[in-house]
Amino acid sequence: MKKILTTVVELMIKAQTTDELDGKAKKIFVMKAVRDLLQYPEPIEDIIIEFIDIIIEVDKGKIKINDNVKKSILSPCFICHKKK
Repeated sequence: MKKILTTVVELMIKAQTTDELDGKAKKIFVMKAVRDLLQYPEPIEDIIIEFIDIIIEVDKGKIKINDNVKKSILSPCFICHKKK
């Protein structure tokens, strides 16, 4: 799952720098690219769409992520932190 989320964020950054795309087109671009790059079960798509929406809200400053959560997610050993 981490590979999917990392890929989604990377694609969102790429879409953000593409001037030819508006908001909805950026989301479509990301979803199409994720489908092309990764193989995942169909129910995962709904999770990815929700994740994209959350990242957009965070980027707009409407949602703040707790600093402790950020540290554990961004840690190179996210799985180790999760098991504690």
